[in-house]
This record gives sequence, C-alpha cells and structure tokens, in this order.
Amino acid sequence: MRGGQLRKECYGVYADYLVRYVQEMEVHGITVNALTVQNEPLRSTNTPSMFWFAWEQADFVKNHLGPKFRKAGLDTEIIVFDHNCDRPDYALAIYDDPEAAQYVSGAAFHHYAGDMSAMTYVHEARPDKDILFTEQMTTERPGTSRIDIAASTKRLIVSPMRNWSRTVVLWNLAADPLNDPHTDNGGCPSCQGALTIDGDSATRNLAYYVIAHASQFVRPGSVRIASTAPGDRTVTLGEDEQRPKVYRAQITEHADVAPNAAFRTPDGKIVLIVANDSWSRRSISVQYNGRYAELNLAPGATGTFVWDE
Repeated sequence: MRGGQLRKECYGVYADYLVRYVQEMEVHGITVNALTVQNEPLRSTNTPSMFWFAWEQADFVKNHLGPKFRKAGLDTEIIVFDHNCDRPDYALAIYDDPEAAQYVSGAAFHHYAGDMSAMTYVHEARPDKDILFTEQMTTERPGTSRIDIAASTKRLIVSPMRNWSRTVVLWNLAADPLNDPHTDNGGCPSCQGALTIDGDSATRNLAYYVIAHASQFVRPGSVRIASTAPGDRTVTLGEDEQRPKVYRAQITEHADVAPNAAFRTPDGKIVLIVANDSWSRRSISVQYNGRYAELNLAPGATGTFVWDE
C-alpha cells in the first residue's frame, strides 16, 4: 500500500479495473469526465502510493488503458502525471511517444514543489494537450479571526489560470475538526477541508472563500482573456510638459499591477479577479474597450469584479 510498483503482468488487470470503475459510476448516474492514471507517481511515501516512471506510464496507456477505453466505447479523458510543477519533463516524455499521446488529453499538476510556470512550458511544447491544476492544500491557523485570502487567491486562482490550466481543484471538500479522515502513515493531519463538519454544524474555511471568488462568477464555458500581468510592458499616453496638446507614448517595462486573471463568460460578462497581496490599500485601474474604472482594494483583500461585455 505504500511505495512499490505495479507489476507489468498486472497492467491489463488494472486497466480492466479502471474501465469497470467508469462504467459502474455511469450506472449510478455519475459521468466521469476524466481520470488521472496515478496520483503523484513520483512519491512513494503516501499511503497509498505507487512509484511509476514516465516510460512505464506511457506503456500502460498505449498498450492497455487507451485501447481498453476505446474498445469499451468510453469517452472519459485520460490525464497523465498528476504531480508537482518541478517535473514538466514527465508529461513531455509521455507526449514524445506518439502511440501513448494519441490516448492522452492532457497533464495534471500540483504545486508543492517547483514553479507554476512549468505548466506554461508544457503548454508551449504541446499546445494540443490540456493543462489541469488538480491538487493544492490551503491551511489556516485554527480560530484565526482574519482570512489571508489574497496570497491564496494569487497562488491558487490567478497563477494556474495564467499558466494555461483549465481547472483549479483544491484539497479538499470537507473534513472534521481534526482534519480527518486521513491515513496515519503518509496522510495529511493539517489539510483542512473547504468546510469543517462538526456534528450538525459546518464552518467555511479559507479554501471555500478562495474558490468562491471564481466558481460563483466564472461559470462553465467561460474562457480566460488577456489582462495585464505584473511585470508586463505597458504603454500610456501623456501630454508633453513643454508643448501643450502634444502627446507622447510613455512605456513602462515592468507594470506594477496587482495579480489578476480575467474571463469572458457564456452570458456575455467580463469577470476580473484581483488579489491585493500588498500591505497597503491599492487603487486598481481597469480599462476595457474604452471604458475606465478605479477600484480600491484593502490590503490582503481579493476582489471579483463583473461587468457587461
């Protein structure tokens, strides 16, 4: 249950199991849109866990899982990797095998190591494959009176979206006051749920509010659109100091804007999520199609702003 590897002679059995799993979920009215082949295949200290090299996962997908999904008529997508951003090579190694890549729709990432820009590297190398952000825990001190939401919004909403992810999935939906249930050997005693369930009462935690800033407004079918990021080059127009009515372009090489991500929704709305991760109040200047707004955010606050396209 902890560590070890799957025997090659059992690859077919495991593929059959995954096919049956998807089929049985469908019987219960649950459609499995996508599944990852193995959670954290490079870690052997979780319970359960199983180490799996990239070439072995490619072998499993191209010779077992992919063909069996296709034969069973399943349209459930196959996602590879599902581990940290310090190893973009894992997914790219699988994509380098065309027989395996034909069955794979994308790669999943966590952020316990590495930089989220790794997802952009993978996207640039294989823009035909999806990027998915599928796990990250958020924790806060029990009984704290202040929610440190800006840093988590920047890290877990803005950063995955700006690095081509189609999803943001946090650990986890619900746990009890002791953060149970979890295993005692490789489990996570500090991983809060979005909700803490204590008998008949429920408490909303940091993860709940972080996700809510996006999930309530960025509905299914929305797409991310361009917005100025910290460090981008920007151009403004200013009047010449010596010659009135003569205007000059003023170029800023590194824009000092707050972390943000913008979206267009299916119902014609624009949604802008901004995190003020500074220690001071910030004035957020928004320009869209010739319209302007100045919005204020308190230090440590996150704002979600919605307007008609």
